Amino acid sequence: EINDMEDSAICLDFLAMAEELLACVERKLSELEHLRATAFVDTGLQTQISTLVGEAKGCNSRCNFCRRKCELKPHGQGIPHCCDRLGHQMRVFGDGCFIGPEGDRYPSLKVCDEIDGSTKIQVVKAGRPPEVTTWETVHKNFNIGWKRAYTKWDGKGNFSAQHLEMQSKMNRFWGVLGERYCKENNFKKIFKKDEIEDESRTIHEKTLCVVNLDSSGSMQPDSDNPKSKYNLAVVGAKKAVQYLRDHHSDTRNVQIQLWQNDRPGVECIYKESLAAPIPDMKWKRKELGRGDGIYGVGQFHGSVNILRYEVLKVLKAQNYPLVFYFLFTDGENMFPMQQVSDFGTELKANKSLWTNGSGKPKLQVTIVTDCATVQSLTRIKAEFDKFANEIWQVKDWCKLLTSVTTDQWGQAMIEQFKLA
Repeated sequence: EINDMEDSAICLDFLAMAEELLACVERKLSELEHLRATAFVDTGLQTQISTLVGEAKGCNSRCNFCRRKCELKPHGQGIPHCCDRLGHQMRVFGDGCFIGPEGDRYPSLKVCDEIDGSTKIQVVKAGRPPEVTTWETVHKNFNIGWKRAYTKWDGKGNFSAQHLEMQSKMNRFWGVLGERYCKENNFKKIFKKDEIEDESRTIHEKTLCVVNLDSSGSMQPDSDNPKSKYNLAVVGAKKAVQYLRDHHSDTRNVQIQLWQNDRPGVECIYKESLAAPIPDMKWKRKELGRGDGIYGVGQFHGSVNILRYEVLKVLKAQNYPLVFYFLFTDGENMFPMQQVSDFGTELKANKSLWTNGSGKPKLQVTIVTDCATVQSLTRIKAEFDKFANEIWQVKDWCKLLTSVTTDQWGQAMIEQFKLA
């Protein structure tokens, strides 16, 4: 009796068995020819068997991306290869994957047919630097003679029946045998998230995301007006956090921290796994000085110390290959000379803690302001960039975005997530 949930997996195993059976027949024919055993099998019968085997095997061509075999009989170049009956399969079966910052291989779980032609693909060739191009170009240049098995859309903005059927098959296979397949082929097991159209935007690594939002009086944090600078910033930040939740393959591996900064210093308002919903009250302005995490006498002093103390403490307890730090402010403040210097000393002293498996910094710093110029922030960026260049030989490490209205602060977060 075949379990319904294992149909797809068993079907794939059966096809592999059939191919092995054909290979056995070929080997036996080869042995007979080698031994010149014409006394047992006459030449005519041998030819007929060879013809039957050739027709049973069909065209030997395989899709270069998913390794699905062409379903046609042997044919000339004028006829395109196709797999209309079974359809293309997930690219992981052709060793398609994404390489994380720690060197881990994350499987590509999209089927060739469902990848949009404009999707950006990185092509890695031996001895040459990686090349970024579109899927349509890659398919045309590296899968010559193949056609797509079906169209993803039905012309009315809905998924086609063929696409939904293939998606169901692949989901069932991955749910039953995905973990075993990853273990046998050196991939990191991930969840299959069909709602993400561009698979390259998925984040798989353990991630720490720290959002440090300006709650000073100029932001109007206590206003009920939805158009106030603070409320607009919160709406954008919520959207950005939701984007991260939607685009991470396992939200249990993401820690989110919400901080507020004001002239007295900074304070942590919320710290939890992204798998849990963030209560609305945690986005409200909090009077600083009555909770945990007041650092320095000044807004930017404390904001730098978040990195030196809080982020460092997290990294000592658990490895996060990807760390986002967002500092949002709408004005000038004193340059935290001592705090910046101490943070640079910390980076150099504990370089291994701040470095991922690829030898690059785990930390991505983004500073956003609605001002055209903030001298102290410019100096912070310059010092941070100098640290990164000395330690990792990375230029323009700290991102400083100016003249960004508060309603666009959340989008600035999303753009950084896309670059991860």
